[in-house]
This record gives sequence, C-alpha cells and structure tokens, in this order.
Amino acid sequence: MNKIKRFENVMWGDKSQKPYSKEELLRRSRVEKIDEFDSYFKNLKILKSYINTLEKTYEINKIMLSYAIILHNFIILERYYIELVEKERYEINKYLDIVENDNSYGVSKKLIELYDPEHKVRNNVEAIDRLKPIDDFLKDNPEIYKRVFTEDEIDMLI
Repeated sequence: MNKIKRFENVMWGDKSQKPYSKEELLRRSRVEKIDEFDSYFKNLKILKSYINTLEKTYEINKIMLSYAIILHNFIILERYYIELVEKERYEINKYLDIVENDNSYGVSKKLIELYDPEHKVRNNVEAIDRLKPIDDFLKDNPEIYKRVFTEDEIDMLI
C-alpha cells in the first residue's frame, strides 16, 4: 500500500465513513504525544530524586544541586511554552537522557555530563531565556533558580 493511500486510510478511514471530526483528529494527534509526556513526567521524577540525593550527601556540591533544580524547573517551564521552544529548537527534556540513581556519585557524574558546555541540554538551558515570554517570566521570578517548584506553583506565576 503506498504512503498516500495509507495516509488516507488513517485520516479518513474507510471511504464509506465520514471524515474524522476535528475533535477526533485532535485526540489522535494527542496520542502521538504520549511518549513525550511520559518522558516529561519520568524526567521530573528522576530530577527530583537527584535533588534529594544531593541534599542528603555530606558534602553537597552546590553547583550540581543548583543545576538539578534549574533543570527541574526549566522542563516544567518548557511545557508551558512548548510550541515556542520547539520552534526555536531550545528543547531541554528532549535531550535529557537520565536514569534513576540514588547514588550521589552516579547523580553527580550524570549532572557533570549534562553541565558540559558542549552538551545540548546545557546549551538550551543557557539559550532558552532568549525567548521573550520565558525571559520575562525568569526576570519576574528569580527564585526559580533557587528552589524546586511544582507545576502548580509555576502555573500560578504564569
């Protein structure tokens, strides 16, 4: 079956059926985003555990702790401005390849990797404030760099 025919079958179903409604097309497009949302929530959870691990260590590396907090808050912020962030290619979550780890050495090692000036995550963290709405938000809410925010807290600030 050629690509056009396959596309027509997906979009319009059987020729005897009516075309999908706008609501159905929207629902179908949202289904494609499920993996992206799963990654988003998984990464938030992992970053929160990294922060907790770093806070529990005897010698807290303040830079790594700060960076983990910024990553956590910025991926929440990224979700609010996702279309603009994707358009300008400043995605953070997309390049955040992290795994669960409750070992402070493993957490620090991963954060050092993400903090490398050549890493896409660090470049995008540093560039995301070039987007006017995000820059305005960050100027109005400098505490975003200092503590972990929940989605609800950021939602109230936006």
